[in-house]
Amino acid sequence: MTLVNTLDPLLGAVILHSYRVLECVSDEPRGKNYLAEVVATGAPVLVKSMSPPQRVRTSRSTWMEAWGDAETLRRLDHPHAERVLECGLARSGEHDLFCVVTEMPDGETLHARLRRVQRMSVAESLACGRQIAEALSAAHRLGITHGDLRPTNVVLCPLPPGGTETVSVTVEDFGLLALMQRAARRAPTLREMTGTPEYMAPEQIQGESVTPATDLYALGVILYRMLCGRGPFQADNTMQLLRAHLTRTVPAMSERAPGVAVPAAVENLVRKCLAKMPIDRPTDAAELAAALAE
Repeated sequence: MTLVNTLDPLLGAVILHSYRVLECVSDEPRGKNYLAEVVATGAPVLVKSMSPPQRVRTSRSTWMEAWGDAETLRRLDHPHAERVLECGLARSGEHDLFCVVTEMPDGETLHARLRRVQRMSVAESLACGRQIAEALSAAHRLGITHGDLRPTNVVLCPLPPGGTETVSVTVEDFGLLALMQRAARRAPTLREMTGTPEYMAPEQIQGESVTPATDLYALGVILYRMLCGRGPFQADNTMQLLRAHLTRTVPAMSERAPGVAVPAAVENLVRKCLAKMPIDRPTDAAELAAALAE
């Protein structure tokens, strides 16, 4: 007999015919993340549920339209991108939830690392940035944008044996923001946007469509944060921070963190990623990855 948890009907349920939901591990703006297991093998997986804004009633047919977008995520096969195993609808009480099943991440998030060490070496920062850019490039070639890139969805994984890399990253949550927008049949309002304002590109703040250049801006903020120990802008509240992304010049890293020494070529590359106009950023993620490898 399967026990139903009245507070969270997914707990204990078998979804998509294959995965038993064991525990809610985080509650994100887009929905909840669950630890689950493959019923046949007991292997751990991560289930990401998506709930549109409460005032938007999303029909089963609308979710089925979004399914095509989610199936594209399964084609993303890259060593630095999260692997999507399956996607589909799961019954949760009286409602359908769209769920994406992924491999269970192994490692600590970049967010946790930066809270622990504050800043990273130039070499390690460039290696992380290059691998993120390579994952973005693979996704962009499939027409997938991230739209919510931030340190909490970059995982620093154990290094594979015999490799030459000093770090190994996995980028999570590709395409989930686009799925939410499709389900809601509109772009989200500022209040509903997934992610942290610290990493939003100017065009994203203004409600324009997310593009590959939007992801490059977010990566620029991440690079600045890794190299400098803090983000490019300091503000007292969210609106001031968003206004800074829209209007303020990116300060020199030595201004934000006196004593921090970053090669001029590296800082100039980061500043190019943080250009206000998308056309002024690197041409694409592949170009940025190559520049970070130099």
